[in-house]
Amino acid sequence: MALGLISTVSCTTVLQAATMVRFPAPITLCTITSFLGAVLTAVFQLLAQGSLAAGTGLAWALKQKGPVVVSMFSPTQTVGFAVFSAIFPGRVVKPGSVVGMILLFSGLYVVLWAKKNETGSSNNSWPLYFSPQTNASTTTTAGAPPAMQPLLKVYGDRRSQPTRAIIIFCRVNRIDFEEVTVDLFKREHLSPEFKKINPMGQVPAIVDGRFRLFESHAILRYLATVFPGVADHWYPADLFTRAKLEAILDWHHSNLRRGAATFVLNTVLAPSLGLPSSPEAAKQAEKLLLRSLTMIESMWLKGDAKFLLGNPQLSIADLSLVCEIMQLEVLGESERDRILGPHEKIRSWIQNVKKATSPHFDEAHDLLFKVKAHREAKLGSELSKDLKTASKL
Repeated sequence: MALGLISTVSCTTVLQAATMVRFPAPITLCTITSFLGAVLTAVFQLLAQGSLAAGTGLAWALKQKGPVVVSMFSPTQTVGFAVFSAIFPGRVVKPGSVVGMILLFSGLYVVLWAKKNETGSSNNSWPLYFSPQTNASTTTTAGAPPAMQPLLKVYGDRRSQPTRAIIIFCRVNRIDFEEVTVDLFKREHLSPEFKKINPMGQVPAIVDGRFRLFESHAILRYLATVFPGVADHWYPADLFTRAKLEAILDWHHSNLRRGAATFVLNTVLAPSLGLPSSPEAAKQAEKLLLRSLTMIESMWLKGDAKFLLGNPQLSIADLSLVCEIMQLEVLGESERDRILGPHEKIRSWIQNVKKATSPHFDEAHDLLFKVKAHREAKLGSELSKDLKTASKL
């Protein structure tokens, strides 16, 4: 399919050169050629992935297969130029041109062969951007060497909202990775070993070859941009749409996250862990959380929007914000319903994200659901004891 389209481009270029002799109108001819290029790009995208994506053909090709594969089109087109030049204008392909083409191809594939051996022979290689991804992943604990080591390692704790977002994204997009558990309750995130990966002592963090990165939004941007096969809707190539998503991601940390995380910490987590809590901080956090939920509905979920900004498919912003709201599950059904009950659009949006990332969404949140069930069982047991005590009075 690719060779057919490349041959078409080569033929078009040769015909363009011949046409310039009798029709010297470069601007008009350039416009026609650009239009044909756009049509060919649309056809290629449609055949390759079953849908049309935003962005130029080069940007789309870079995102799908990487610059090395894109560079391979150039020598192929060179051969096409030479062959079609000999056919249409009647020119002769000289031996020197043939030798040059052979050397060009040979040099390119020698570089590709050497690069493959280089990346395959060292565990400390730079990220292998162009390797085919699978849906497999392994899970280890911090400090335990795995039997097999995928190039990408995700360090995190599934009790962490951002960690779950990273794991779901990798699973949905079939990115091969190793999950390394960093237990927050055991304070493993503050260990010297983990601080070598993230000096901030926070999860999640990733290691891709020799490249290290922390902060969940930065990680999601990196994964969506670097790894092949990630659909455009996750982090659109269109700069205007991307800028709007960036605004939501920046807003998230200082509003929704600050409200939800602080509220859950001071109402559930701190008391459960024997840590000091602040009723006043919980009160202020709840106000910020409710304002944030209202803001999401009024600003980014207008009308019948399934996802943020009215997009027909979800983005990294949808995934990040919904994982944040899912932390409210640990509050228990009644308290969660009290907060989310008035926000019908938010509840529908959560279900849309769940459906779009199924079954990986529920699998990543399984630990959270178990924490919720354990807490509700404990509260039920305590309530039963209180009722028995009261009945004896």
